[in-house]
Amino acid sequence: MAVSAGSVSTNGDFNSISIGSGSTGDNVSGNGNTVSASDGNTVTLDTNGGGGANNDNVFINGGTVIFDSSSTYSTVWGSGITVQDAAGVTGGVAGFEGNGNLATLVDGQVNAGSSNQSITVNGSNDSIYSGSWSGDQYTLGANQTDYIYGNDETIVGQSGDYIVDYGSNNSIYADGATVTDEGSDDMTYGDDDRVYGSGSGDGWSGTGDTGGGSGGSGGSGYSGSWGFDDASRQNRTNTVSSFDQSQGNAKAVSAASIAWSKASQAIAAATTPGMAQPSAINTARWGRTTISWSFADSATSGADAISGAVQTQYQAAVAQAFQTWAAASGITFKEVAAGAKSDITVGWGDLDPTDSGALGYTNTTTRGGLIQGATIRLEDPGEDALVADATGAYSYSGSTTTLEQLVLHEIGHTLGMAESSKINSIMFPELGSGNTTLSASDLQEIAILYPQVSPAAGADTTAMAQAMASFSAHQSAAGTSTMSAGIYAKTLEPAIAVPAC
Repeated sequence: MAVSAGSVSTNGDFNSISIGSGSTGDNVSGNGNTVSASDGNTVTLDTNGGGGANNDNVFINGGTVIFDSSSTYSTVWGSGITVQDAAGVTGGVAGFEGNGNLATLVDGQVNAGSSNQSITVNGSNDSIYSGSWSGDQYTLGANQTDYIYGNDETIVGQSGDYIVDYGSNNSIYADGATVTDEGSDDMTYGDDDRVYGSGSGDGWSGTGDTGGGSGGSGGSGYSGSWGFDDASRQNRTNTVSSFDQSQGNAKAVSAASIAWSKASQAIAAATTPGMAQPSAINTARWGRTTISWSFADSATSGADAISGAVQTQYQAAVAQAFQTWAAASGITFKEVAAGAKSDITVGWGDLDPTDSGALGYTNTTTRGGLIQGATIRLEDPGEDALVADATGAYSYSGSTTTLEQLVLHEIGHTLGMAESSKINSIMFPELGSGNTTLSASDLQEIAILYPQVSPAAGADTTAMAQAMASFSAHQSAAGTSTMSAGIYAKTLEPAIAVPAC
C-alpha cells in the first residue's frame, strides 16, 4: 500500500505500507507491519480496538512515532525520531536502530538494536535494555527513575535522577543523582551523588558524594561545554571527542561526549513540549570573587589544545565579554599578561565548524565542588574567517554569531553556568540573533551561583537585562586590567535587546 496525500488508516497484519510526505495523521494497526514514512511525518501505531500494534518496523527520519496502546512493541529505524506515548498510555516497548533518537515513555522499555547508538530517554520508570550490544550511550532527563540492563554502556544522568544499574562495566555520569549499582565493576562519575553498590568492583569518583558499597572516593572533575552556530543544527559531528579518541585521552573523550549530550538535550528541550528542562547551573563554582584571565601566547598540545594566540584586533571583544559578566556576577576579572599563569586561558582552537557546527569549546577542572581553572577555545579565524561589520563588531563568516557573543557564552561556562533550554539565554547552545547578550534568566542564575556579590541577587533582573542591552558607546576595554561591576556603566558595549524570560 502506498499513500502520498491525505491520511492513512490501515488494519491487518504483515502489510507493507509506504507513506509519502503529503500524508498526515497516519494510523497503523495490526501486527508485523513494515511502514516506510517520509522524513518528518507523524505515525500512530493504533490499537483500533485490537489490543495493540506489535512487531511493527517503522522506517523514518526526524519524525514522530506515537504508541497508542500499553501493549505496543515496535522498532523504529532512522535518526532524529521521537517515540512517545499517546495521552494516558503507559508501558510501550520501543526498539531503536539509529542514532540521535528520543524516547518519551512512561513505565516503558527502551531496547537498543545494535552497538554504539545514542538514545535520549526522557520518561519515567523506564527499563533500558542493550541485550548483547555494547558501547551505547543513554542520556536521561532530570528527576526521573530508570533501570539499566546492559553491559559496557554509558549513561548520562541529570540532577534528581534515580538510576538502578543491573549491568556490569557501565559508566554513569551525573551530578546530584542517586545511583544503585546491582551489577559489578560499574563506575559513577559526578558531584553530590548518592551511590550504593552491592556488586564487586563498583565505585564512584567526585566531590560531595555519599554512599556505600565496594568503594569510591572524592576527586577532581574535568568537564567540557560547547557553543554552536545556530544555522548548523543539521550538520554536527563531535570532532573534539573524535580527536581526543585518536590521542587516547579517555578523560577528554568523556568530557566532550557528555557536553555534547547536554547541549543536545538543552536544544531538544527548547522545542519538545513536555520535555524536562535541564538545570541551567552546574554544582561547581569559584570559591573566590577575584579571578585572573589571560590570552594564550602560543599554540599548545594535549586535551585543551590551543591552535594559536588571539590577535590584537580581536582582543577587545574578549575583554568586553569579561566586563559584561563582571557587571552581572559581581566577580572581579583581572587580566594578566599573555602566556602568564591564570585561572582562565583564552585562545583559538581548530573546532572544524564545517563538520561540528561548533564555534567554541570550554574545558573546566574542579576539585571539592570548586572550579580550579578553565580553558576557552574559540574557532580559529584561520579556519573560519571573522568579518567586521560597519560598527567594527566581528562575526564568523556565513554566521550571525559574533565573537563577543561567543565569548559571553563560554565565560558563562567557566563561572559554572550550564547549557540553558531558554532560547533567548546567552547560555542556549545555539548562538544567533535572538540571544546576543545576557537575559533576565541568566542574571537570575548567576545570582544563585554567587549570591554574596551578584548585583542581580534580589534585584529586578528584567530591568537589568534591558539596561544591559541599551548602553550606547563603542568604548574599548583595552588597557583595563581589572574589570568589576563598579566600571560597568562606563565601558559596557551595546548589544541587541533580549526579551525577559
